[in-house]
Amino acid sequence: MKKTFTLFTFFILVLFYAQNSVDITANWDKGDVFKVNFVSEITDVKNKQTQTTFSSFVSKFSVDEITDSQIKTTWVYTEALLDNKESNLENIIVSKIINQPLKITLSEFGKFVSLDNVAEIRTSVAKIIDNELAKTALKSEKALLNVAKNLIEKDQGLEVLITKNIKAYLFSFGYNYIENKENTHDLEIPNPFGGANFPATETVKMSDLDENLKTCIVKTSKISEGNALKNTIINVMKQATNQKNAGEIENQLKDLQLEFSESSEHLINYDKGIVNSGFYKRIMNFGVQDRIQLLKFSLQK
Repeated sequence: MKKTFTLFTFFILVLFYAQNSVDITANWDKGDVFKVNFVSEITDVKNKQTQTTFSSFVSKFSVDEITDSQIKTTWVYTEALLDNKESNLENIIVSKIINQPLKITLSEFGKFVSLDNVAEIRTSVAKIIDNELAKTALKSEKALLNVAKNLIEKDQGLEVLITKNIKAYLFSFGYNYIENKENTHDLEIPNPFGGANFPATETVKMSDLDENLKTCIVKTSKISEGNALKNTIINVMKQATNQKNAGEIENQLKDLQLEFSESSEHLINYDKGIVNSGFYKRIMNFGVQDRIQLLKFSLQK
């Protein structure tokens, strides 16, 4: 009798979780084409002065090939509208590669794997950076552009600069989610400056499961703090200034509580395997200049 009860309980649990969990996978067909609107809102705080900029982009992506192990896609930014005070390097670079195909491989579930035409994109971005360096006389802008120039020498750095919007849109793909179950685990956040990743803690939760509309909401949050983050920021600032004022930089940052955090929310049609809308938010309290970056995205119908 005890054995029968155990089996019964097991099957009840299996049934319960099957009814309250979803797999987020890209249920696409070869030849499918989707358009995604991106809106970037960036708030910078420096010397107690606040400035917010708004820029927008439209990206079209097509499904080129589907196999048992991967999905080949092509992403193209077709429109860009930059705020006249836009200073975010990622947005500036993306606005300069309108109609430049980005060949991107995804896993069989739709998770980002790689930017495939790296050499071609690196050549284009290097020219953009050189043109921007030639146009500006501001030391702060030159320092930022030189950081970017070093960043794109590595494949990971180029991906960080070019594919942020795409990765944010696809972030929730490739996982199974149980409704209202919160999962917390340790991981690493990609370093926006290249180099070693930052240790972080992530929390993930799926909610608002609607079996009629075939939709759900996936929320995530992760945060990195501590000496690993602080030391990286100090080293990047030293490189940007060619080691000038190194002692001043260390003194300015050593007692500050720095933070690098990310959060996201995706409203997903899990039947079609497409993100209807959502946002990605990044907070960078780096001492010298603090930034809140909000990226909103929505499927264009």
